[in-house]
Amino acid sequence: MEIVVGIVIVFVILIVIGNIKGAPSPSSMSDAALVGRLQTENAWMNRYLRLPYENQQSDSLKKMYAEKTEYIKQIEQEIIKRQTAYQLAQGEAAITNELAPILERTQELMNEGKTEPEATAIALKEWHEKNK
Repeated sequence: MEIVVGIVIVFVILIVIGNIKGAPSPSSMSDAALVGRLQTENAWMNRYLRLPYENQQSDSLKKMYAEKTEYIKQIEQEIIKRQTAYQLAQGEAAITNELAPILERTQELMNEGKTEPEATAIALKEWHEKNK
C-alpha cells in the first residue's frame, strides 16, 4: 500500500513541477519537436475557438489563450529564424550582400552623429538613387 501511495505522490510532484516550469523554450527544441508542439498548440487553440462564447470568457481560459498565442508566436519566430539560418548557410546570402552597403553607410552616418532612424533613411535614399 505504501508503494502505491509513494508512486502517486511522485507522479503528482512531477506534474506540479512540470506545470511550474512551464512550456519549453522554442530555442531548446529540435525542429521536429517545434513542428509537433506547434501542431499541438494550434489544436488547443482550435478547440478553444469552437467553444461557445460564454465558455471562452472564463478568466483561466482567456489567460491560457493569451499565453498560448504568445507561445505560438515564439515558436513561429524560432522556425523562421532557423529557416533563415539554413538558407544563409546554403549560400542564399544575396540579400545580405545587397544590404551590406546600406548597413555600412548607416553605421558611418551614425558615427557622424545621426540617429539610427535618420541614418537609415539617408542610407536608403542614397542607395536608391545609386540603383535607379
